[in-house]
Amino acid sequence: MEKAEYKMEEGRVMGTEFTSKGNKHDRQQQGTRKYNSRSVKEESRGVALELHRLLTQPTTICHKMIRMGGRTCLGAYDGTKMVCLDNDMEMKARQCLVYSFGVGHDFTFDEQVQDLGCEVHSFDHDLDHEIYDYRIGPTAFFHKVRVGPKTGSYRNIFFSYCDNAAIGTGCDPPIRYQTFTDIRKSLGHERRRVDYLKFDIEGGEWEVLQQMLQSHSTRALLAAASHISIEIHLDAVLHMKTPEEKQNLLTTYLNTVQ
Repeated sequence: MEKAEYKMEEGRVMGTEFTSKGNKHDRQQQGTRKYNSRSVKEESRGVALELHRLLTQPTTICHKMIRMGGRTCLGAYDGTKMVCLDNDMEMKARQCLVYSFGVGHDFTFDEQVQDLGCEVHSFDHDLDHEIYDYRIGPTAFFHKVRVGPKTGSYRNIFFSYCDNAAIGTGCDPPIRYQTFTDIRKSLGHERRRVDYLKFDIEGGEWEVLQQMLQSHSTRALLAAASHISIEIHLDAVLHMKTPEEKQNLLTTYLNTVQ
């Protein structure tokens, strides 16, 4: 009868070195885990490639594309957005409406798109933004609120500089958030088309888009917008602890884009 226990010779299993003592059942379980992990990684790679394709492959052509706003840092643009001025994409002066979510302290895009004759509403909030006035131009307005998946005042829901600090300590004070729907209602824009939607909200775009896509009215508004500019952040994938978590998050992102 073959002994259940034996000494393994130094070698490799699924590309992983081992030198240990155990039984066949343990080795079979280890091999299964290695195989499953590799399978998940391969599936994640397929999802990531499809996500990359959807985000980078043009589906239309613009013959008159211009760059608006932004600043240069070490030779690279930051905060600049592209605007298509083709006839079928044209934003008509005194009729076009622009929402700019996430400005930081750079209003150059908002100021320049205002020069097209558009009504511009910019949104951001933290203590540093309290210094700005409501009116930032002839037809440009700044609102001290951020777009979010829910309405209320709470600590930054997308990332935190000091996770262990309590509210009231001066670290990550409460920030005002409103859903996209509540923002439109507060501005009396329920019946107005938003011509240009800009999202630069440091990773919060995924939750906000998912929340917007749950509503038929906001889905229709997204479909009607001539421009949707989104700065995509994938940092959260790098922070996932297991291959399964990474795959789940990438799949969520892919479903949102599709």
